[in-house]
Order: sequence, then structure tokens, then C-alpha cells
Amino acid sequence: MTTSASNCMADIISRYEQSILEDWQLKQLAALTTRQDLISEADLRQQSAGFLALFIPACGAGSINDITTPEWQMVLEFLADVSRSRALLGFSPSETATMVFSLKQSLFARLRQELRTDVEALADELWNVTVLLDKLGLYTTEVFQKSREDIIKRQQAEQEFQRSEAKFHAIADYTVDMELWFDPDGKLLWVNPSVERITGYSPAEVLARPDYDPTLIAEEDRSLWAATFQEALRGSRGNNLEIRHAHKNGSKIWLGASWQTVFDKEGKSLGVRVTAEQFSISLQHKSMKYN
Repeated sequence: MTTSASNCMADIISRYEQSILEDWQLKQLAALTTRQDLISEADLRQQSAGFLALFIPACGAGSINDITTPEWQMVLEFLADVSRSRALLGFSPSETATMVFSLKQSLFARLRQELRTDVEALADELWNVTVLLDKLGLYTTEVFQKSREDIIKRQQAEQEFQRSEAKFHAIADYTVDMELWFDPDGKLLWVNPSVERITGYSPAEVLARPDYDPTLIAEEDRSLWAATFQEALRGSRGNNLEIRHAHKNGSKIWLGASWQTVFDKEGKSLGVRVTAEQFSISLQHKSMKYN
């Protein structure tokens, strides 16, 4: 495919761009009569005009026999975006490729009009257009299939996450002890319903306090809690740290706290899990009392 052939095609399309666009859009709408609920006529026109705006200069660059060259990069990126968006909208692969394939008829009509006196040149240009648009149409199908596979994998991952989350809540929400999850920076992400039974504060009230408000810890134990919590964020693990915690009714309660870092499957820290058990009196006091 010669440079003169590509320039000829680009020149003809450029001169009749608006009429080609109108005719092409009508053909797309006719092909998508049962799917117009998925894309508006305005969006279809915008996509079609955007494609032609990139297609014409690429044709004139003299490399229409190879769509892997840099001249076609922007066209391919545009088609990839269209394919991915239509996969998300629910189009089929063939419906997506129709956007490109339906352009043939509109271009054929203009080529016949312009080259009607040169049969050989007309045959060459019709073949050139056919091969080029077939390549671009197949490319949209390949991207669509890959996008659809990615969508299915993401949906499966989301479903698995939802199942895992349901199992997590089935266990964590009904544990007797108070459970808290802090992110690696120390921000409280989640607390189970037992916090209200133990402290009088609802989960929402606790989460509304920034970084687990220190005033929830009795004043005499705040420095101990702060130092231990910083060690926990650095990866330490411990059990039965005795602290006094403020109750919503103004009293103080004894808690025995245990903590450990939580990791994902790749070994990346997800933060710190803290489990707090309520005691009627300090364990240390109880030990002294019975010894």
C-alpha cells in the first residue's frame, strides 16, 4: 500500500468528512436499533467524530498497511477506550466491532463517486479500505474480549470479597470481646458491636472520634497506652496489657488488651488488630489479692 494511495484516501475522507460522519452514524444507529438504551445518539456521534478526527491524519501518514506503527497509536488508544467502555455498558463483541466495520459502506460510496472514471484506482482503494478497517475492527474485538475477561475476574473477586466479608462479620460482630482494627498509620478503621456493651459507646460514636480519642483511656493509663500502641504500629505483638478505659456513664472499667499486626496474602501490613477483654478488677490486683 503506497503513500500516494494513503494520501488519496485521506484526501477524499477529509473533503467529505461531515457527510461521511452523518451517513456513518445513521448506519451505526440502524445496526444498534435494539441497543440504543446503552448509548445515546449524542455519545455515538461524539465517538464517531473523535474516531474520524484521528483516522484521517493517520491515513495520510503513509503507513496504512501497518497499524502497529506510531502513526496509528492514538487511533488504537481511542478504539481501546471505546471497546472497554462498551464492554462495561453490556455491548457484545460484534456490536462493538460494528462501529468500525459500518464505516466501510460510507467510505465505499465516496470512493466510487470520486474514482468512478478510474476502475483500477477504485479497486485498489476499496481493497485498501477493506483491509485497514478489518484490522481496526478485529483490534476492537481483541481489546473488548480482554476487557470483558478483566470485568469477569473483577466481579468474581468482588463476590469472593463479599463472601469473605460476610464470614468475617459473622464471627467478629458476635465475639464477646471488643475488637478494633487500626490501619498502618494508626487510624481506627473498624470496631465490633461489643464496644457498646463494654464501654457504653456505640461503634459509630467511637469511629467518629479521631484516631481513637485518647480521652477514652483513663488519664492515668494514657501514656502507657500511647507507648504500647506506637510499638504495635511498628510490628510488636503483646497480650493482656491492663488499662483503664472510660465508660460513657463516667465510670472506669478494666480492660486486658492484646494486639498483633495483620498482613495480606502478599505479606503487606494491613494494620493492627486489638482485642480487649473486660475485667471486674485488675488482673495484677487479683493476683496480689489471692497470693
